[in-house]
Amino acid sequence: MPHPMKKAYLASAEAALLALDGRLDRLHGVAVRLRSEERRLAAERMLDTLRGIRNRAEAKLEDVRRAPEDAWSGVKVHTEEAIAELAAAVGRLESLLHAEAA
Repeated sequence: MPHPMKKAYLASAEAALLALDGRLDRLHGVAVRLRSEERRLAAERMLDTLRGIRNRAEAKLEDVRRAPEDAWSGVKVHTEEAIAELAAAVGRLESLLHAEAA
């Protein structure tokens, strides 16, 4: 049975990734409505990069799931870094796309 703190951490990290997924979906909606094809394609490339970062964060979360009970807290550091990197990158793209859409 998973450690209660591990279980709570997994739920929290999964919720964070789900929230970031929603933000990525909204960004995609903004990107497809950009008037300039060049800017639209650039935004799609940026979104593809963010999806890659998101997949790496999911892989790090899977590492936590698979980690033994006595080692999971050491593994979660990498997951936290990956989720923070994704959140920062999403925030930067949100700022950029909302400025262009305005």
